[in-house]
Amino acid sequence: MKTVLFSLALALAGSAAAQSSIRGFVTNGKTAEAGVWVIAETDELPTKYAKIVVTDDRGRFVIPELPKVNYRVWVRGYGLVDTKKVTAKPGALLRIKASVAPNAGSAAQYYPAAYWYAMLGVPAKSEFPIGKAKSQHEWLDALKSNGCIGCHALGNAATRTVPHALGQFKSSQEAWARRITSGQAMTSMVNVLGRTDPDRMLKEFGDWTDRIANGEVPHERPPARRASSATSSSRSGTGAMRARTCTTRSPPTSEIRRSTPTASFTAPPKKAPTCCRCSIR
Repeated sequence: MKTVLFSLALALAGSAAAQSSIRGFVTNGKTAEAGVWVIAETDELPTKYAKIVVTDDRGRFVIPELPKVNYRVWVRGYGLVDTKKVTAKPGALLRIKASVAPNAGSAAQYYPAAYWYAMLGVPAKSEFPIGKAKSQHEWLDALKSNGCIGCHALGNAATRTVPHALGQFKSSQEAWARRITSGQAMTSMVNVLGRTDPDRMLKEFGDWTDRIANGEVPHERPPARRASSATSSSRSGTGAMRARTCTTRSPPTSEIRRSTPTASFTAPPKKAPTCCRCSIR
């Protein structure tokens, strides 16, 4: 009798869990898509809400513990472009066909910013001293956490391109010279470059954006992720944010673009991308 009751309790618990989750699998039309993100988001709750999970080795996913409202569900992954958003409620079973990126450039738009920043040229050790930088180490110090990276996610779409609104310039080097003198942080940006050779540094940044504009993409593709899940919600209109994660194996990486602030969960790549003669970490 106890065994029967226990089995019945498990069945009821499993049924309840299924009714509060959106399940399914992701394929590319031929094979399962493992290690891609499945995102469920809604604005039907008091705060904007999103839950992100990662498919397992067979392309399966479960987005658990969802409040009973309508969700927009879509897929993002390395080597893919974002799928169309489908509407689903908890209890739904979905079959999602992933949208394979048509070319390397389209696929790379979803890579973490560091992979793009790693394309920035750095002078060889033999070239130093250059300006006030006595060594390559001092040059990198300005490019990394004691300089540019301290404030900016360099390598994201906003920084690896030059916005048209900035103006018309004879060269990208000139555009970067104008860019770093913009906004309330301009003094800090100018001072950071002042620790090196400003003209050479601006030349490297100009060359970086030119190569990207001409179609060059990161040479390395980020590794696939393992099954996990994360939840984020943002308080509407305040910019405040709260988030929690419930990980089954390893934390996901996410650069989900949203109209309101959301959490970003980042796992380091297995192998750090290289920046010419250095490593951007």
